[in-house]
Amino acid sequence: MTWLQLTKAQAAGAGLVSRGYLKELSSQDRLWLLPMALAGAAVGAGSVVFMLLGSYRSLMTAGLATGYPEFLFFNALLVSGLFIFILSIPSALAKVYHSRDADLLFSLPLPPGRIVLSKTALLYGAFLPLHLLFFLPAVYVYLEAVTPEPSFILPVILQSLIAPLAPLVLGMTGASFLSGGSGLSRHRVLVEVSGMAMLTAALVAFQSILSRRMMAGMQGLALDPESLFIRLTTASLKALPPLAWGARSLTGNLASLALSAVFTTALTVVGIRFQSGRISTVLIRHREAAFKTKRRSGGRKAFKPRSPLKTLFFREWSVLSSTSTFLFEAAGEALILPLMLVIFSVMIPREILTLVKDSLDGLGFKGLIIFDLLLAFLSINTISSTSLSREGPSFALALTLPLSGRQQLRAKLLFHLAVFLPSLVTDIVILTVLLNLPISTLIYLFPGGFAALILNFALTISVDLKNPMLTWTNPQQAMKQNLNTLTGLGLSVATLILTAGIGLGFYFSGFSETISGLITALILFPAAFLFLKRAQRLADRTYSGVIELP
Repeated sequence: MTWLQLTKAQAAGAGLVSRGYLKELSSQDRLWLLPMALAGAAVGAGSVVFMLLGSYRSLMTAGLATGYPEFLFFNALLVSGLFIFILSIPSALAKVYHSRDADLLFSLPLPPGRIVLSKTALLYGAFLPLHLLFFLPAVYVYLEAVTPEPSFILPVILQSLIAPLAPLVLGMTGASFLSGGSGLSRHRVLVEVSGMAMLTAALVAFQSILSRRMMAGMQGLALDPESLFIRLTTASLKALPPLAWGARSLTGNLASLALSAVFTTALTVVGIRFQSGRISTVLIRHREAAFKTKRRSGGRKAFKPRSPLKTLFFREWSVLSSTSTFLFEAAGEALILPLMLVIFSVMIPREILTLVKDSLDGLGFKGLIIFDLLLAFLSINTISSTSLSREGPSFALALTLPLSGRQQLRAKLLFHLAVFLPSLVTDIVILTVLLNLPISTLIYLFPGGFAALILNFALTISVDLKNPMLTWTNPQQAMKQNLNTLTGLGLSVATLILTAGIGLGFYFSGFSETISGLITALILFPAAFLFLKRAQRLADRTYSGVIELP
């Protein structure tokens, strides 16, 4: 079996558009979810491109002013590379080193290099669209400002295809060290998540500086050629020659084009060969660590009995923390708004912050806007919509417990609140201080947000209760590549639109902002109660065994 045949075989059973998954959707009359997925992806990509165009135009102006025409492309390749590098680490951990098909693949008469090459090809296919999302808007902005030679098309095609390879291979190599160093010990997930958190912090810092410059440009303030951001970037051009070669190749430098192609090819070959020689050793260490862990578990202190609810609650945590993919996804969803608000408060110029406050004050219903903002970020949630799917085949164990479905659902609700309620409270406190919200808004922000959390949980977990994805080979399939996530998101967005319409409807009907928000919050409570009751009935049905297990 060639590496290409192996890649096709693995791709055929994985992802949202795999043949097996499409067949399953068709048999369940759920193919209508695919257009929804495409529409959601288009909206998300469009919003990212809109923000990038503003930043890129500012960078293009700065590059022309400072004599660095490659300035724009360098930043685009740098941001794209950082994203791919950071995201490729958990992806490689999930799809290469902790994938359920690893044992099967290595039992076949295939050289390790062929398996690593096929896994690399799969990851490359997954990250190529992300690279193009960052890279092609830079090409568009460059063409707005400069009329290049016809030969410009060659480096564009080349950088479109080869630029993701270097950060991908480096990320996979980093994943091999993380996986090999921590094995399957108790600290593996902690090590993986800690490394990911530090890398994300570095990316956030870079993006914060870029966002500050973009906001300043939106206010008519040109990028100062002597600014810290430009000095850092020009220094990086010298410190990161491979990125500089790639950027200069797009401005007509043929020598840089050749250097970029040779370097990327050499790094890819060396990286794949290195992992080919390492992966067998890493997987053997995994098996040894798992065996030692089982032996150690036999000598631990006596089991302390817990209440069923407490036991189920900690089972939820055990499943979520079983892999860094699950844990990092949950942390990102719970911390995304607090992190954005902290960055907003620290990095945004005071003049712009004052302008934002004045604009909201001028509307007269800024409390309702903040309420809707909170609900919007509560909608970004895959924890409950994949609650059963994450358990995979071990879900069969839950069916054997002498507990009703609603009892197990209660533990999942408590876990959902434990993850997102602290984030909600933090968001409200930061927004109240940052935007000088009147105390009266807290009357509906806290109870309304709490009711929205329960409603969001009831809606999204109902999707997974009806049709959990219990067959998957790597953790990303259970969350990121699970259409239940998209369906739950669609229900949450519909709820957000309806809730916002109710609040603003009362406000424009003559009610005060506080009364409008309070009425909306009070409406959310019975809605949450009704949908939670429906979810309980579904849970009773599902946990009674009325589901086809893989």
